[in-house]
Amino acid sequence: MNVYYLLIIIYYFVYSFIVCDQSCSRENSRIVRDYFIEAIYPIYEKNHLSIPYECIFSPNRDIFYQQELNKAKISNTQWLCKYCNKTFYSEYHLDKHLSNRHNDTLIQNEQSVCLADYCLIFRCDVLKQTKKSIRSVNPLARGPDIVIRKSKQFINEQQLTILRSRCASVINECVPHNIHHDNRVNIQHEMYAEVCAYLTTNRYLELPNYFKSLISFTTILSAAIFIFLCLIGIGILRRADWKFNDEEDESEKHLSDETISTATALLSKTPASGIIHSSKSPPSTIRHRVRFKSLD
Repeated sequence: MNVYYLLIIIYYFVYSFIVCDQSCSRENSRIVRDYFIEAIYPIYEKNHLSIPYECIFSPNRDIFYQQELNKAKISNTQWLCKYCNKTFYSEYHLDKHLSNRHNDTLIQNEQSVCLADYCLIFRCDVLKQTKKSIRSVNPLARGPDIVIRKSKQFINEQQLTILRSRCASVINECVPHNIHHDNRVNIQHEMYAEVCAYLTTNRYLELPNYFKSLISFTTILSAAIFIFLCLIGIGILRRADWKFNDEEDESEKHLSDETISTATALLSKTPASGIIHSSKSPPSTIRHRVRFKSLD
């Protein structure tokens, strides 16, 4: 009997070690989880369906799901652990804290799934590189082109064919079986189009629709900030120009006032006859300067 309990303890220890092993990447699991929530979950909502437990992307099977629910982003430099109310400078440090202090909150059972294991189907490499390009917040940057240069050599048609087959099988498990056949087929096609259809040599580097909208928003925001800064610069230049013109106008006005006061002073000294006599005799005319000989 003691041996039986010992075997159970050893099994639980080994299983926990495998589940909690760092090989299950939190970052890659987050990419797959976000992809599923943004691209696939709206299909369930539109058809008023719930995610079946048989689906490997069910929250009830996600190892890190409960921990993700207990994370809160307060600001870009402050993350909160809801288990113990401690704050951290980044999500990375919060993840390390969860692994070290709250490892018992992981979903650990025979049906647990490490979502990072499905990164090949969800093309984590493409999305990860694109996110790095988005962080640069450069509207002129061409992030997808960078991904093409880095990832093109790893694309293989045979591997993609295997991935499409595996993807179709996974998607089929995520479609509820207790619905009408036609609805089931339509939902399968929609889900396939959101995930599996990108697993071709022509579309492997293409971003999913939800990710394109994120990039568009980032690009528009960056362009708006750039235009706003340009307008501020133009406004500063115009204000400086207006100030310079105002100083010139005041100088001209000052000179004009001086001229008027001088003219007024001169006019006040003018005789009543209106003729100003100069202290010097006026220059003689030619007739006055030339002396004619007397006819006598």
